[in-house]
Amino acid sequence: MKGTRLWVAAFLAVLTNGDSLLGVGQASAGSLAKGIESNHNIAHSIENAKAHGMLAGTPPSKPRQVIAGPFLLDCSVLPRCIPVADPAAV
Repeated sequence: MKGTRLWVAAFLAVLTNGDSLLGVGQASAGSLAKGIESNHNIAHSIENAKAHGMLAGTPPSKPRQVIAGPFLLDCSVLPRCIPVADPAAV
C-alpha cells in the first residue's frame, strides 16, 4: 500500500471502530452488522415456524393416479420374448 491508501484505510478503520477502540462506544460496526443479520435470521425463522404451524393441521392429499397392479409382459408384442408357463416361478 502506498502512503495515501494506507492513511485512507486507517481513517476508515478508525471511523468505523474508533469509539470501541477508545472504550467510548458499546460496539463496533462489525458487531452492529452481525446484530442486524441475526435479527433478520430470527425474524425469518419465526415466519417459517408460523408457516409450518399453519400446515400442521391439514391432512395429506390423496394421490391422483391409480397405481397399476403387477407387471405382466405380453409376449405377443415382442419378437424375442419367451413365454414362461408359471409367472410366479420367475
